[in-house]
Amino acid sequence: MTGRVPATLAALALAALPAAARAAAPSPAGLAVLNQASALFGAPVPGLDAVPLSGIPTPPAVPVPVPQVPPASGSLVPAGLWASLPAPDAATLSWLAVRVPGLDAAAVRQMSPDGAEAIFSAAAARGASGLDLFTDAGFRGSEIYYLSGDLVRTMFDRYQMRALTPASGVTVDGKPFRIVGLLIGGGRIRVLYDLGNFEFVNPDFPDGTYTLAGDVDQTIAGPGDLIVNGVWVHVRVFILGRVTARIERLTKTGPAEALVTTDHGDRTKPLHPVVRR
Repeated sequence: MTGRVPATLAALALAALPAAARAAAPSPAGLAVLNQASALFGAPVPGLDAVPLSGIPTPPAVPVPVPQVPPASGSLVPAGLWASLPAPDAATLSWLAVRVPGLDAAAVRQMSPDGAEAIFSAAAARGASGLDLFTDAGFRGSEIYYLSGDLVRTMFDRYQMRALTPASGVTVDGKPFRIVGLLIGGGRIRVLYDLGNFEFVNPDFPDGTYTLAGDVDQTIAGPGDLIVNGVWVHVRVFILGRVTARIERLTKTGPAEALVTTDHGDRTKPLHPVVRR
C-alpha cells in the first residue's frame, strides 16, 4: 500500500461520520490511532451498516481519447492476424451493436482459437502479465477482435492469469455468472457478462468482495496502463465497517508490480506472469 493511503482512510473515516460527529473531529493523536485501525481489514464493526449494493450505479459511458498506435514489431499479436480473420456473423454483430452502442462493426473480426492460442502462448513465453497482454500494442490500433464467451473460458482454463474480470464464477447469493463476449482492440476492452452489477468473491484477490457491471469498459491508455470503468471492491475496515471503493486505473510501475488507483486511495499489487497450466 502506498504511503498516502493511511491519510486517505483517515479522511474517509471523517467523511463517513454524521455532521455532528465531524464537528467534534478527533485530535491529531486520535487520527493517528484511527489511521492505524483503518489499516486493519478485519471483521465488521457492530453497529456500522454496510454500504448497500443498490447504491452502486452502473458506470456512465465516459468518452476517453484513445491514441491510435500501430502495433510494434514486438507485439504479442501475430502480424496479419486481423486481416486473416472473418467478421462475426450477422446475429453476433447485431447483438454486439445492442450491448456496445457506437461500435464500429466494420473493424471487428472474430478471433479464432489458433489466433488466441498464439497470443497467449507468446505472452507465457515472454513472461508477460495479464496487464501486459491486454494492453499490448496490437490492441491499441484500430483493429478490434471479438472473442466468444466459450473462447474466453477456454483460454482462462488453459492459462493461469489473474484478472479482475474472471471468465466465470458464482455470485455471493449463489447465482452463476459468465463472460458472454469480449471485445478488445481500438484502444478499448469491453468485457460483457450475462449478469449486471453482481457481487462475488474473486479467488485471485481475496482481500474483499467485488462487484462488476454487466459491461466492464476499459480504456488502454498505454503499455501496462488501463483506465477501468465498472469494477468495485468492498472491504471491511475497522471502525468504518464495510467500505466500497471504485477501481479507476491499473498502471504497471515495475517488472512485477502495478499501482491500483481507486477513489479511496492507491495500493501497490504484485503482477504475475501468464502461465500455461
